Amino acid sequence: MATTGMQKRHGGRVLLGIAIGVGVWATVAAAAETPEEMLGKLQERFERVRTLHQVTVTTAKSRSGSHEVTDTLWLKRDGESWKMRMERSSKAAQKERGAGRGDNIQMVTVIDGRFTWTETTVEGNLIAVKTPTEPFDPYTEIRQEIKQGTAKVKPDETLDDEPCVVFEVEKPAGKEKTQITFWLDKEHGVLLKILRVEPNDQRTETVTRELSVNERLGDDKFTYTPPEGAQVFEMGTAEEPKKP
Repeated sequence: MATTGMQKRHGGRVLLGIAIGVGVWATVAAAAETPEEMLGKLQERFERVRTLHQVTVTTAKSRSGSHEVTDTLWLKRDGESWKMRMERSSKAAQKERGAGRGDNIQMVTVIDGRFTWTETTVEGNLIAVKTPTEPFDPYTEIRQEIKQGTAKVKPDETLDDEPCVVFEVEKPAGKEKTQITFWLDKEHGVLLKILRVEPNDQRTETVTRELSVNERLGDDKFTYTPPEGAQVFEMGTAEEPKKP
């Protein structure tokens, strides 16, 4: 996630180049000698976050062209778990969705505390799937990549003047290697940027464009009603799709 032009807010204030307690962090970094330990320290900081709003843009480039999607994420702490809403959009999505929402939304995922709703379009049909909620973990991808590859950590990097921890992971890809780099914000442990470089000249970059932490966030974002005309499936049941 490249962060050029990223605006970061904390409790209603815009933070530009915030100074993080260097002495305190140096103590944390010294104690966390492995990537797994450092990730654990950052996750402890993330667990103190109460609300999060983040907009990221992912650009995938290959020899055949490029594709860009935008993810808008809202998180709200709900006891020991999270409520979550994520909307994914792309420039090509409106043609794919036809008469659905009438906008460029490609996929919507909502975790309301009890269930997870996923709305998407399959072969021109608007589908809403309801499943039991599993715990939301924003560190799943980086944890899996560290486990599957060879990782090293750089605890004192910056990204657009923001203090960051960088994880560099190298994974076998046939006779060559895939390189994945993660940038995480030191203050809150928020994942700000991902760069994945494949040996076949494929390059995928996810960049944070907007970030708000611990601002007021209502519950309306975390309720979901299937749009008119959608087919609704309840996974784990024997029910047929509900008719529009």
